[in-house]
Amino acid sequence: MENSRSNWPNLVGARHRKTAVEQGGGVALPVPGPEGFPIPDGPRKDWFMRRLRPHPISTYESAVRLTKPAGAGLPVTYVAYTSPALASIEPSRQRARTKAGWKYIELPVPHDVEIPNPEKVYELLISIK
Repeated sequence: MENSRSNWPNLVGARHRKTAVEQGGGVALPVPGPEGFPIPDGPRKDWFMRRLRPHPISTYESAVRLTKPAGAGLPVTYVAYTSPALASIEPSRQRARTKAGWKYIELPVPHDVEIPNPEKVYELLISIK
């Protein structure tokens, strides 16, 4: 069932829903092959691939309901990984850019940067104040 609150553009959502039905019992997206991740071959990618599990499709189709504002009164920093900038995350990036009081940071790294370059994530985290 396609949800109007899905984080996916309509065609992408329909394609992923079909994949979940055909290959994941209707509840999950199957684990992509290693070619689906822009991570250099080697021990880190091997480690990552061994730990992947099917992804529940409901995480994209179910609305999140917060009982408190994001951050719950603490400072909020949104980090956008932009190389490539995933289209499915664009609504979140747009919201974060316009939220009063939020710090917005863009890094020209891939979505799974923590696997090939965990030091970049570490450097970012220690720089946030």
